[in-house]
Amino acid sequence: MWLFLASEVLFFGGLIVACMFCRHWQPAGFDAGGRETVTGIGTLNLFLLITSSFVYSSGLAFIESGGTLRLIQCCVITMAMGTLFLLLKFYELHIDISENLFPVGRFKIVGAEAGGARMFWSFYFVATALHALHMLVGIGLVGWVAVQTRRGEFDAGWYTPVELVGLY
Repeated sequence: MWLFLASEVLFFGGLIVACMFCRHWQPAGFDAGGRETVTGIGTLNLFLLITSSFVYSSGLAFIESGGTLRLIQCCVITMAMGTLFLLLKFYELHIDISENLFPVGRFKIVGAEAGGARMFWSFYFVATALHALHMLVGIGLVGWVAVQTRRGEFDAGWYTPVELVGLY
């Protein structure tokens, strides 16, 4: 799992460094693109991510002390929050695309800032797609933990997969 996480850090780290490099060369365009984001949904999604991580971590603490039912409840809450995150993100993407912020074709931002804004939105859509894929896999894994716990596979004596899913 640690090797997988290291590969994720390298992959996303490369994406972030590339974004920083492009922003350095097109700051006005990146700023123009950033001003078009839906900050209210982004703020709510940040809250959902942090809170769902806390809820799942709480479930891990419960299983360590034998609280299998509590772990299952935490998994269900985590999955619900992850699903809400994705629904809000897809709604946000719908808004972005309907406002011509997809960086191909007719684009909302014109003029000198258009090139940098297109780069911003290219990074945004790529990062969003990758994160949505990560979220879908994560929701599936958390669901698997809940089902396996209900079947009696995990308890206070053995819960390594529960920890590994938490790392993911």
